[in-house]
Order: sequence, then C-alpha cells, then structure tokens
Amino acid sequence: MQRKAKVFLTGLGGLLTFAWLASRAKAAPPAPPEGPSAGASVAIYDMDGNLVPQNSPATLGAGAWYTARITVTNTSLQGGVGVGATLLSGVVVTIAGTRILDPGARLDFFAANETKSFDWVFYIDAGSAGATGSLTGSVFSPALDLLNTAVEPITVVAAPIIYGATMTVGVV
Repeated sequence: MQRKAKVFLTGLGGLLTFAWLASRAKAAPPAPPEGPSAGASVAIYDMDGNLVPQNSPATLGAGAWYTARITVTNTSLQGGVGVGATLLSGVVVTIAGTRILDPGARLDFFAANETKSFDWVFYIDAGSAGATGSLTGSVFSPALDLLNTAVEPITVVAAPIIYGATMTVGVV
C-alpha cells in the first residue's frame, strides 16, 4: 500500500511540475505575414483643400467639386524585414448606386514602409441631394490579390440657397 501511495505521489509531483513549467512558458509571438501587404486610408477634401469631416457618413454638398484621396503605406515583408513592393491602388466613388468616379488603378513602386497619397477630382451632381454612397479605396498586389480596403460612407445634402440682394441706400 505504501508503494502505491509513493508511486501516486511521484506521478502527482511530476504532473504538478509540468503544470508549473507550462504556466511559466511564454508563447512565441506570431510571425508577421510574409509577402506583399499594405495599409490604406481614404479622405475627401473640398475644392479649397479642406478635409471634409469623416463623420461616418461624410456630408457632401450637391453641385460641388471634391477631391478623393487614398493614402497607401507599403507594409510588405520578406524574412521579417520590410521590402519594397509594387502595389496597385485606386478609388471608386458611388452615389445612389452609380459610379461617379472610377479612374482605374495606379501601379507604383513603394520603398519599404513608404507612404504615398493619390488624388482624384470628382463632382456631385446638383440633383443628387438626399442620396447616399461611399468612397472606397483599395490596394492590390500586382497579382490582383486584395491587400486592403478603406471605405468612407457619404451622404449628399442640398446646397444651401442664399437669398440676398444688393441695395444702395442714400440720403437726398
């Protein structure tokens, strides 16, 4: 009986030692993905160069010109080290289901960790007041693998009507 108890305690001691060691072990951090990758963000600017607040949705006025901007950062890795990469980037602006801006994509070489911005100008038709849509920016590898997408919802409001008259008042 003592022998069974001794074997049991020895086995239990080994199990407790293993559990203690396992609780102290640190898992290796996950390896970053290898190959082409990119960060992307989109923004809308008015024709004076002011950033349209991204209130999700961004509010744009009908009958006005805007600039759509995509900012792309190359985060491609090879062997855990940043490397240059050729990336394909572009934007699409859709209002009420109709593409009003679809200029195609740009193919550019990016150095390791380099960030570039690309701009396209578009017009919101005066009859679009009340419509919704989006600005979508996408980044692809040269093999057309989607690497990243950024979306900004859009709401179109009527342009303000300004009433006024020029009046000259004089005393005779």
